[in-house]
Amino acid sequence: MVVSWQTGGKPAISPPLGFFVAAIVAILLIFHRVPLHLRPAPVNRTFRSLQVLTAAFLSYSHGANDAQKTMAAITLALIAAGDLTTFQVPIWVVVLSAVTIAFGTYAGAGAFIRTLGWSIHQAPSL
Repeated sequence: MVVSWQTGGKPAISPPLGFFVAAIVAILLIFHRVPLHLRPAPVNRTFRSLQVLTAAFLSYSHGANDAQKTMAAITLALIAAGDLTTFQVPIWVVVLSAVTIAFGTYAGAGAFIRTLGWSIHQAPSL
């Protein structure tokens, strides 16, 4: 099987690459702490801040993927109805998708986070 990097081979390499980069960062942080005899509290703060950055990037990527699926579905419906002749996403579809997903996140994220974070699994602090 030949992977064409121009047409979609990059997503095949990103999960293993992300795993190895995260493993290298974790190992460096661990080995940086042990020889220097750092207290656990500063290391925990570092991990906590890195977890916040990771969660923010993950949620951004997930939201961008959801918006793309929504835009594709609306554009395909417009093409099927005959309102568009080419597959080019109109700007109003982009804005509508972004606003809809942002409102859905605003409306339901608090309850979801409370349920997942406290009722289903209590995550221990590092």
